[in-house]
Amino acid sequence: MCWAACDRLANAALHLGLIERAAHWRARADKVRAAIETRAWNDELGRFDFADRAYEALFKVAGRKPQIVSNQGYSYLLRGDKKKAKKLFEEASVGMPGNPRIQANLKLLSSI
Repeated sequence: MCWAACDRLANAALHLGLIERAAHWRARADKVRAAIETRAWNDELGRFDFADRAYEALFKVAGRKPQIVSNQGYSYLLRGDKKKAKKLFEEASVGMPGNPRIQANLKLLSSI
């Protein structure tokens, strides 16, 4: 969602002739997209060192959004670090109480 928002802002700015703003949002969109693609791919490969760096880069660009924190928690769950996963899922839950995906992640963690 963060990537899509930045992408749409870049398109809107370009449409309005705001070239500098379009370049700003395009650069952000490209950074967020690269971080998302790197993180997803590396989790599947089990290269969590790359995933960790990608999450940190994503947080710098998009902020510590609950959805991203929850995804990072899932990354820790995949590598077997239940304690870190729980901490991140709980942080995400505070930011988005009742979110079904975050609650499902917490439920999954408690079932393992």
